Amino acid sequence: MNRYACLVMMALPLCAQDARQIVDEAQKRSHADSQRYEGTLEVSDARRKVSTKRWIYERLGSAGESKAVLRFTAPAEVKGVALLIHNHPDRASDQWMWTPAVARERIRPSGRRPDHDHS
Repeated sequence: MNRYACLVMMALPLCAQDARQIVDEAQKRSHADSQRYEGTLEVSDARRKVSTKRWIYERLGSAGESKAVLRFTAPAEVKGVALLIHNHPDRASDQWMWTPAVARERIRPSGRRPDHDHS
């Protein structure tokens, strides 16, 4: 069977589904009770000096009902900065940011809540 015929045969089941069914199936297949990855971001300034930032992201629970932490691991000026996120299915997420340089956490506002610092 040629390549074109294979593609048509594989696409036929998708044609029978509507967009909502395809999205639901994709979300069901990507469901995971935990997730971990490491990331790198490179930023160039006007002088073409490259700054690299690295982080680790870890999540427990599935989307909508999860707890996640994002921790910067490099460079030294952001190492240790962390963002804790508690997602809720029925309201905005709660977020806290830890900044080791000032040894304090900061509650990140969600919705209309005021911003609070805690020492």
